[in-house]
Amino acid sequence: APAARPASAPASAAAPAAAPAKQAKAKAKDEDKQKKKKEEPTGPVEDLSDEIVAQGAKVRELKEAGAAKEEVDAAVAELLSLKKRAGLETKGKKEKKEKKEKKDKKEKKDKKDKKESKKTRSNSDASGSVDATGALVFDDDVMQNVVTKIAAFVEEAGDALDVDEFFAEVRAIQVSQDFDNDLRLYAVIAGLFPAGSLNKKSLPPVVDHVIKMIDNAKMTPPQVFTAFERYYASFPESLKGYPMVLKVLYDEEAFDDAACIAHYGQDSGCKWFDQAKPVVQPFLDWLQESEESSSEEVDVGGI
Repeated sequence: APAARPASAPASAAAPAAAPAKQAKAKAKDEDKQKKKKEEPTGPVEDLSDEIVAQGAKVRELKEAGAAKEEVDAAVAELLSLKKRAGLETKGKKEKKEKKEKKDKKEKKDKKDKKESKKTRSNSDASGSVDATGALVFDDDVMQNVVTKIAAFVEEAGDALDVDEFFAEVRAIQVSQDFDNDLRLYAVIAGLFPAGSLNKKSLPPVVDHVIKMIDNAKMTPPQVFTAFERYYASFPESLKGYPMVLKVLYDEEAFDDAACIAHYGQDSGCKWFDQAKPVVQPFLDWLQESEESSSEEVDVGGI
């Protein structure tokens, strides 16, 4: 009788058939992995750069040709998809965020520096050379430097001081130092008449230069009076000439009689106003008399 096969023979024969199935399964898993890898937006930018450029050109062409909105939107969507796959969209958002954060940080720093600057200036002069907001006032060191610059320009120009050129120079200084028109008029007066030299003789040759500042800023009479009062506060010994200075300005229509009478008819409490008020009384009397008699003569105490 033939010899019987070992009982384990069928299992041994089936073993080689299982190897190809295992290999096929591993291959399919690897292909699936590669497919997913391609779909992930991890590829380097240069791998899709040509496609992105081409798609961008297509979008521009469609827009220039006036294509339908749906067609343009589809092309744009494809372009965004390519950029997303290339990682450009994430990079762009990150750059925008960084720029915004940098800008916000700079603005915050600028505000802080400005606030500290105002605080420092406010504390540096308790006598009131700057106001509560840190803005310049007439006896601030910066304003005195402005006066010095204007005086130097006036001295250099001499008798050839042109009204328009003078205005342009003063305006340039004003813009660079950032002060208001009230301070500008004060600085002009102080620059034109250094060391308290303002009087009835020194004003007429340059009165047009002063009027230019007043008219350009559409200054009110109280603003004009205050600028001169501030000037005389620095040179009280010259204050006695103020009535005749007012007469020159009045003749140039820098203000009317009613405005002058109203201004000096009030109580201010300001030191330079209080110094000037009693001195100008002869001029105020003349204004009131001239209204009644239409007299062209003026008597301001023999000054």
